[in-house]
Amino acid sequence: MRIIIIILIILGFNLSFKAQLLDSIRSSFRYNPKLFIKLDARNSFISSSHIRFQGLKAGLNFNNTTKIGLGYSWLSSDYRTLHNNDTIDLQIKCVSAFIEYNFFRSKHIYADIPVQIGLANVSYFNKEDVLINTLAVLYEPSMTIEYRFIRFFGICFGAGYRLVLYNNKNIKDRLSSPIYIIRFKVCFGDIYKQHIKKDSRS
Repeated sequence: MRIIIIILIILGFNLSFKAQLLDSIRSSFRYNPKLFIKLDARNSFISSSHIRFQGLKAGLNFNNTTKIGLGYSWLSSDYRTLHNNDTIDLQIKCVSAFIEYNFFRSKHIYADIPVQIGLANVSYFNKEDVLINTLAVLYEPSMTIEYRFIRFFGICFGAGYRLVLYNNKNIKDRLSSPIYIIRFKVCFGDIYKQHIKKDSRS
């Protein structure tokens, strides 16, 4: 009986949190959105090798609470593997839709929950030809924490998981993997509003 009560409490808390989350996101859409563009970089693994994805994101920012948009990313690391005793290269390119929700914000700390889902092209190739090519669905939830030690500069840490689904049995490398984010951030938008835009009005 005690276990059942604990489970019901956990489920009730989970449903309450989801309801508050959806209400907060819904409320942010009442504000006029602002366009944003940013570079994106994420570290991950393929099989047991460290790799890096780079990309570009663009979308709408609703009151610095909810961001939605589209992104394009690619495997920027050189990754080589064996196929039929030959050394070949792996290439991944992905178009995705994303949403980012800011659930905590203070003077120096910003905490976000980014989630993206996309369609990726995965291929093995050598110098002469593409040997294997398939489409894959990519789902990536994560959490990031940004610390602004100076007004316009900060450092961001994050972690999550990349789930890659495909139906080609010839893809032997393990593409699904944890991800981690470490990056230095320059807030160009805030610099523009504080200095350039302000000077143009004066």
